[in-house]
Amino acid sequence: MGISTSYSKAEIEIKEAKLKQIFASGLHEKPLKIGDPLPTAIGGYVLASVGDYSFGTAPANKWNVGFLSSDGWEIVNIDMPQATQFIPAFTTSTFPLVSTTGNPIQRTHENSIWQLIIGQTASASDIPGSNNNGKWVKLGSIKTTSIPAGKIYLTKTQLYKTSI
Repeated sequence: MGISTSYSKAEIEIKEAKLKQIFASGLHEKPLKIGDPLPTAIGGYVLASVGDYSFGTAPANKWNVGFLSSDGWEIVNIDMPQATQFIPAFTTSTFPLVSTTGNPIQRTHENSIWQLIIGQTASASDIPGSNNNGKWVKLGSIKTTSIPAGKIYLTKTQLYKTSI
């Protein structure tokens, strides 16, 4: 997910310039916590928490970096990718499920995402991944991980590609 269309060209250019500055100076390994003494080494510091730092506020649902330059401290925040669609669990479905071109049916089951083949009807006994007469197609696996605050490890390329 990139920058939303509500950003102006000038705002995009500013964010891009800030990211380039941060990456040119490098991200420091240790996340900065609210109340920590402010580091004096120029560069970017992942902010470990949402809230008020002495140099600004780190908002929720953003990847926040405190950036120290020769001009002082500022917070650079980047939109976090958000799910675009909720896919319900197969076990909570109301049956029958009927998949049409205008209404494709997707469900999660046993850490995977499944799609009912267009033109098929599924009952509660047509469980994805079982012997279901070829009614379901597996679209992918669901990977569940938990990353504690301040433990976001992205390469410069990954962050740049997902943020701008």
